[in-house]
Amino acid sequence: MALTQVNKVLTTGPSFKAYKSTAQDSNTANGAVKVTFETEVWDTDSCYNTSNSRFTPNKAGYYLITSHLEIAHAATTARVMGTLYKNGSIYAEGGGSQGDGNFYPSERSTWLVPLDGDDYVEAYSYATNNGSAYNFAYDEIYRCTFEGVLVRGL
Repeated sequence: MALTQVNKVLTTGPSFKAYKSTAQDSNTANGAVKVTFETEVWDTDSCYNTSNSRFTPNKAGYYLITSHLEIAHAATTARVMGTLYKNGSIYAEGGGSQGDGNFYPSERSTWLVPLDGDDYVEAYSYATNNGSAYNFAYDEIYRCTFEGVLVRGL
């Protein structure tokens, strides 16, 4: 495939990026917690909904979906793992990260996901702050993000 054809494919489908801009504190340790991403950086086809933090593409295809999660003010045994939910059910798990009081644990996961016009995806977290509730970092655009791009049609 010629480079111009690749560029056309990548620029003709839905793409979005959103980030966490408000606090989401006291999350239950060691359980599935939906992460909210309230502010869009871009949303080419208006497929990301900031009110429910869901991406519902208007074009069927394979999407590269990425979540980046970071826990703030972590204890020595704090850890975080991102998970992806598709249509309300767990679809995939990501890697894990452990931090300490001087290093916020952060984890970035990317999945290739087939989605049709009715499917939606959401980012979830499975984490703990030394066995206790945890807070997401949200004070910068790069700390907790959720993004996706159409790679090719189904």
